[in-house]
Amino acid sequence: MGKIRKCRPVKLICGFIYSKETSLAKAKRLLELRLGKIDFQSREFPFDYTGYYENELGSNLKRRFLAFKKLINPDALPAIKAFTNRVEDKLALSCTKYQEPRTMNQEPRTMDQGPRTMDQGPRTELAWYVVRGTWSVKKRSINIDPGYLDMAKLVLATTKDFCHRIYLGSGIFGEVTLVYRKDSFQPWEWTYPDYRSREYIETFNRIREIYRAQDQKIKNHGPRTKDQVSHKTQGHRSQRFVRRSAFCVRRSA
Repeated sequence: MGKIRKCRPVKLICGFIYSKETSLAKAKRLLELRLGKIDFQSREFPFDYTGYYENELGSNLKRRFLAFKKLINPDALPAIKAFTNRVEDKLALSCTKYQEPRTMNQEPRTMDQGPRTMDQGPRTELAWYVVRGTWSVKKRSINIDPGYLDMAKLVLATTKDFCHRIYLGSGIFGEVTLVYRKDSFQPWEWTYPDYRSREYIETFNRIREIYRAQDQKIKNHGPRTKDQVSHKTQGHRSQRFVRRSAFCVRRSA
């Protein structure tokens, strides 16, 4: 039977997708207030691998990665993902949408479309048309992807389940996006195209070197260092993370 041991602390990282530098600056300020000092910031990469985010975040998107000095326990990742989601919501921008009216010949309602059940209500032409009007919606100004790395892997947090993702708790899944072998991080068959790029992999290799030095210091001098919170304290913080994060974002706005 294997002996249960405490998990070694890991290096917290965050990836950002944005179009305006002001959005990144605001997000960094909020994250530093809650997660501590940043000890690595990558250069800015153009994010042109997909157009998925352009409708919400705008055009000419950019990507940047940050790493935080204080190491975390891996089980804190779901709470951190919940907090970064709140930061995204706080920095979202309001915009106005306008609905054009539909004319009668766009979606004709004929009487031969089949029988209707009792719970569908009376047959009426009005149910098939949208009333003209305006309303306000919010669009994110920045996308934040938290995760962590250790000596063997890079793990990203996500709210979406799939066959290669493991449930971590609180509605959050974890994906091993990169694995370290042959002196470098390597992608899997499911790894996102941008995370396969040489620039990203070099960035995570550099962050791993910073983490390796911190991990070695912990091995040499014991678990209580400036770069690590104790396991007991970190466990309590993980439990209170979601509850306190909302207050943190409101207070620092």
